[in-house]
Amino acid sequence: MAKDLSGMKTQIWAWTDTDSVRLDGDQITSIVNGIIADLARSADSLYNEFSETFPTISGTSEYDISSTLTAKFSRPFSMWVTGSSGDRARVGYLPPEIFEKKYKDQSGTGEPIHYTIFAGNIIFGPVPDDAYSIRFRFYGYPADLSASDSTNEYLQNAWDVILYGSLGEVCLYLIEDNRKAQFKAEFHERKRRFLIEQGRARTSGYRPQGHEQGWMED
Repeated sequence: MAKDLSGMKTQIWAWTDTDSVRLDGDQITSIVNGIIADLARSADSLYNEFSETFPTISGTSEYDISSTLTAKFSRPFSMWVTGSSGDRARVGYLPPEIFEKKYKDQSGTGEPIHYTIFAGNIIFGPVPDDAYSIRFRFYGYPADLSASDSTNEYLQNAWDVILYGSLGEVCLYLIEDNRKAQFKAEFHERKRRFLIEQGRARTSGYRPQGHEQGWMED
């Protein structure tokens, strides 16, 4: 069985003894996408990491996230800038209130040293004075599954988690099934093990390690 959206629908119909007439395929798609989004929100994993490159515009400090990035943004990880000389330097993150204090008038220009995120924008300080190449690594959400884009790494590697999560949602909202408590319990247990596995993927030891985004105020 292919681990794609069509295969997931087939499994859900089989488990609930329904079909596309009793349980609409679009409803299943919506539920599956919701479960995947929940996994991406619950913890950083190997499957919601993104890395994209975009240029700055001389004299422009603010960049709309939805227009600048292809993937749906959740939270930042790291950022690097490449200048005209080819040298690569880290751009440090500052919380908005600290960034505003440091760059309150945004009158200075130069190679970006810091950035913040506010009101859906990436904001650089100082204001870029050239077309610098920005490499932004961040956590986000995978594109919604559809007929034309029917699988992703979550379906490939967390199939059982998504299946039991979807079954619990189907029973809760769409059909009467006395197994919904068991489905929900199985989903939460498998989700717990999945998140532990993803934590271990970031360390050579047994215990999962977290990532903290730090900053220093100059």
